[in-house]
Amino acid sequence: MKRWTQILILVMFVTLFAACDGGVSDGIALPPIDTKPVPDEDLKYSIVTDEVFRPACYECHSRATGVTEGNIGVDSLVEVRLNIPAIYDSTILERNMPPAHKPTLTERQLSLLKQWLEAGAPE
Repeated sequence: MKRWTQILILVMFVTLFAACDGGVSDGIALPPIDTKPVPDEDLKYSIVTDEVFRPACYECHSRATGVTEGNIGVDSLVEVRLNIPAIYDSTILERNMPPAHKPTLTERQLSLLKQWLEAGAPE
């Protein structure tokens, strides 16, 4: 449990620190992420998998398909939890996932992923 506390503190610190830069990444202002609350019952790994990971991430980050770019797979809750800071940074803060050659995440997908990760990636 101590590890989860450390991870959550890290995620909160990164979020707070990133908020101080005025939403600018590499000198480019990023549009705000839709902050409409996601219902608590949607903050589940199975829902995030169906709505975000399968359509947007599995092609490059799935051990089941044998492709784990950045050595991160998202088809295991354990692995996702171990990589919360990296996933949060690259997807929510920096917005470089999915890569430019793939469709961007919808506002719903971003909100769902953001709130789920901030909640500690509950099962």
